Amino acid sequence: MSKLRLGDPINGTVGKPLGGRRYALESRDAPKGWTVELHVRDPLETGLHTTFWVSRIVPVKSAITVRHGDYGRLPVSEAMSVRYVASIDALLGDTLDGNTLADLRAMATHVDTQDSADWLTVWRLLGEPEAGPLKELAAMLGELRDARKTDPERAAAVRESVVALWGDRLRAARSRLA
Repeated sequence: MSKLRLGDPINGTVGKPLGGRRYALESRDAPKGWTVELHVRDPLETGLHTTFWVSRIVPVKSAITVRHGDYGRLPVSEAMSVRYVASIDALLGDTLDGNTLADLRAMATHVDTQDSADWLTVWRLLGEPEAGPLKELAAMLGELRDARKTDPERAAAVRESVVALWGDRLRAARSRLA
């Protein structure tokens, strides 16, 4: 079996409900000994056999989370594409305001929390970063937001750090969005 990655299709059969909108999933596509948990927006019938997609891989727990449907992996809408490009330009050009900073931070946090219709697409646009660096980006942008209100010198230093660490990925994302 080849190594699974986020967004990959995975065939399986819906198993027992685990509470909320979660189900066990039986799949031969998963590595042997790993658990597969299905998260859904709308309830599914136990026994349904279909194709899902990988939304989280936790090697330490030998666990995979999969989703059904397109929510989470939709393309970035035209309106959000414009906002994301503007936010990247504002960061790189040192012209951030509250709205552009919020949109930039949303790119990182929505991927981490998987709570937007396009989070997988944004994750790919950002160069498929690991969870740790992505959380660090969101934290740095939160620090930048706070520093802008109270300490302009610190805000400038934080912005420079973000650009140093993430500038290349953000430029690449901007290029793909424009």
